[in-house]
Amino acid sequence: MTFEVRDHYTRYEHLIRMRDGVRLITSVLVPKDDARPYPILFMRTPFGLGPYGPDEDVLIGRQTGAPLEARYIFVRQGVRARW
Repeated sequence: MTFEVRDHYTRYEHLIRMRDGVRLITSVLVPKDDARPYPILFMRTPFGLGPYGPDEDVLIGRQTGAPLEARYIFVRQGVRARW
């Protein structure tokens, strides 16, 4: 049985304004099961957040080294405001 990210996580994308006015693209994957609190894995990258769309969900798990089944809140933020 394969783990389907879209069945277990909701993805949000935000533009977060920094003090200098620059907006940083931030992608968040949150477990749909909200019965308990989850730890957060936060990654910042200077390389952009692509690819966008359905492939990004799987990419987050690969980049953090944590399996998506482990149930974290995954946050990725591009620090150069590229998206």
